[in-house]
Amino acid sequence: PCPAGFACLGYGTFVPRICDPGTYRSTADSIPCKLCPQRTYSSHSGLTDISQCLPCPEGRVCGTQGMPDLQLSDVCPDGHVCGYVTDRFAQYDHKCPGGVYCGNETTTSKQYSNHCLSGTYCERGTTHALRAKNKCSKSHFCAVGTSKPEPFTTRCPKQTTSVIGAKDMESCVISKVAIYDKISFRPDNPFDAVSYYPVDNVTVNEEDNGGVEVMVVEKILPFNANSSNVMPWKNDTVEVFRPCPAYGFAAQNQAAITVIGRNFRNSTNLTCRFRICHGLKRESDKGVDLVMPGFCDAVAVNLSNAILAAGTFIDETRVSCSVPAFDAGVDFTPLNSPDVDSSPTQLCLRDDGGALYLSQKCSDAEVRSGVCAFERSLPAYGLRRRVYSLFVSCSKGDVVNGACGNDSSKLNPCLTQQLIVDVSNNGKKFSGDGSIVPYTSALSDSSASNNARVIPPTFAIYDVVLEDGAPMTEKNTFQSSTDFDSEFCQRPSSHEEERRMVEDGWFLSPYMSRFHLSFDWRHLPTYLVYDKHYTLAVYVVPSRCKGSGTNYHDVENIPCLQPMELPIWFTNGAIDKNQMMNLTLTSLDDSMFRVEVQIINGLALPLADFFERTMSVVVDHPQRARTLGQELSTRTLSPLVSWEEKSVDMTYMFGVRYDQSYSEHITAPMNLPPRWKQFERGRVLIGMNSTHENNSPSIKDEIG
Repeated sequence: PCPAGFACLGYGTFVPRICDPGTYRSTADSIPCKLCPQRTYSSHSGLTDISQCLPCPEGRVCGTQGMPDLQLSDVCPDGHVCGYVTDRFAQYDHKCPGGVYCGNETTTSKQYSNHCLSGTYCERGTTHALRAKNKCSKSHFCAVGTSKPEPFTTRCPKQTTSVIGAKDMESCVISKVAIYDKISFRPDNPFDAVSYYPVDNVTVNEEDNGGVEVMVVEKILPFNANSSNVMPWKNDTVEVFRPCPAYGFAAQNQAAITVIGRNFRNSTNLTCRFRICHGLKRESDKGVDLVMPGFCDAVAVNLSNAILAAGTFIDETRVSCSVPAFDAGVDFTPLNSPDVDSSPTQLCLRDDGGALYLSQKCSDAEVRSGVCAFERSLPAYGLRRRVYSLFVSCSKGDVVNGACGNDSSKLNPCLTQQLIVDVSNNGKKFSGDGSIVPYTSALSDSSASNNARVIPPTFAIYDVVLEDGAPMTEKNTFQSSTDFDSEFCQRPSSHEEERRMVEDGWFLSPYMSRFHLSFDWRHLPTYLVYDKHYTLAVYVVPSRCKGSGTNYHDVENIPCLQPMELPIWFTNGAIDKNQMMNLTLTSLDDSMFRVEVQIINGLALPLADFFERTMSVVVDHPQRARTLGQELSTRTLSPLVSWEEKSVDMTYMFGVRYDQSYSEHITAPMNLPPRWKQFERGRVLIGMNSTHENNSPSIKDEIG
């Protein structure tokens, strides 16, 4: 027989012909040599089996049969990876991985060798020629080996941005906010207010600073209670939101309701005040006024004399109040109010049996149904219907005025009466009184408000159902609804009862008090730079100043939204902040102040916790002017800092009066307090102190 590895092409072949490179023949095959299949090659002669055909190596494409050497193969195309035994059909199956680029003849072992350049990104299949084509997107940075245009893990930190093609996080700069995109300040915002700075006050690596500001990324209250001798201020402004339940029967004397609000105090003088709303709702029909009891609105007017009841403290947001007994025949007769003259016609009437009802104008559908008739007491006003039900449907006007809320019906105003309920911690000043504190002198700017502080009144509205007003079946249903709502309305509301960060961190500073603030920043990393990554802000109340509004026009903010200007000695870049930094605050009026460490560059946001509990506060008051044997007296705090105007000890001190006319004969003292204009951000003197261990240079304030 013909030996393996040879071909015997004719009968009687004496000398077999050896198989050429790229072919093979086994004893089981036919007489001629066979070609090595695609994806293989062989440079040797006389192969005796197909298994002796060598596999196509990595990085090459073996697309033809019978290849005697690799010179006849193709290189793996750019942007792709070719493993062993790759043919022309499989050469595009495996793209180069993301984050790297591939030239031709790339093998599996070398596919991760060429990382994408920094500032660019390489998607799958990126070729060597296009390795620098795709630039990193704005507000992102692309390190070496980035595979996406906007990688989530390399997004610029909060409130920072970058140009296209940024290479690292250091390329991210503070993002500026257009003035018209600012978040407006809302005094009723239960959360902390957003702060902004003019670009000139912050180091920003951008140009075109007109009409833009920088937003504070994070605020830290650095107060450390363990190293201080004073605790933060506690808000004494009582607020009332709602009662629970919101309605009940007049006959249920001494029924307890829960008043939900804020800043209640466990005091022996905790008092609930109830007043009846005698407001009227007027309708005009054919030129004649028709009146019926109205509902209490946001501005409570036409109220009865107050009935006081002791409140039971539950917690700072809840007080239990016992509803006092009312004389339905006297107290619940709003139509006998002096506000009603003889000309209007009443719509709350009694039938022959003495039952109360509301005379309501009929709709077209009710006229067609035949339920309407002429009212004897109102014969000139057409067909009307008597409503004895406890609930009546809402008119379009009721929905617009908010008398119905989200419901399509409301309580019958002829069968119910509304009460105003408010609360006082000291039995003197109630939440429903509100507070308006005017300035002592008129301002030159006629467009400015002359009120230094305005606190609107807050109260709850409680609906009382008259005992003889509703059918028994409806009373039973109403009672069941009351029991259900009593449980439902007790659920806490985060908007009403949650902590308000805007009230945290304030310190009460009575007149001529002096506060020593010490900041221990010795542990801060040296690469954390003041005024580039973070800054210190001291806010003071009372204050008022103008700032940029969302419409590019300056608006006056009360209190001022900008912090006090700190001493140059503190802010100067030559002063190393990685040490004990000291400030002294002296109040020229009853004031409050709040100290914040503000992160102004998102790059420093991960280090915000480094500022926690780094500030110690020590307070002292004038004492040297107190004489022996003198009885201590008290005074009330300014309503600008204490809504209740709490009593505090009288401060005694020596003082010198210096009039402007004295300057002609006596040189003004070097420490003479500046004029009021220079204290529009707060009547507080701020100075920097140094210790004997501090080697920082002394820097004087600028003159003028």
